[in-house]
Amino acid sequence: MLVSGKIQWHKTVDVVVVGLGAAGAVAAITAYDDGGDVIILEKQPAQNHISNSSMSVGVFLSVNNVSAATIYMENLCKVDGELYWTNKEIIRAWTECASQNREWVEKSAFQHTKESV
Repeated sequence: MLVSGKIQWHKTVDVVVVGLGAAGAVAAITAYDDGGDVIILEKQPAQNHISNSSMSVGVFLSVNNVSAATIYMENLCKVDGELYWTNKEIIRAWTECASQNREWVEKSAFQHTKESV
């Protein structure tokens, strides 16, 4: 439902997702699949919607070697010596989570295909 102007409304849900890019879509799908009542709030109109994920051509990364990906990302984030613009623990956490992307997509696609048949 597209809403313009200022309106007041009341809805109770389990999960509110703000923004419908790839991350918002994944959050909404995951919450829904876990039995949650979900609402997605997006400020951009549908006809002009440009998310960060659409600007990156909808590409997502699925790391298949966490150690190698961590080294790669550390080198990308290295400023000088042992100075990084992103904390090394965050880089490691990102690579570990990114290694789960393919499994999530395959599980989700299979589950939703199975439900629609």
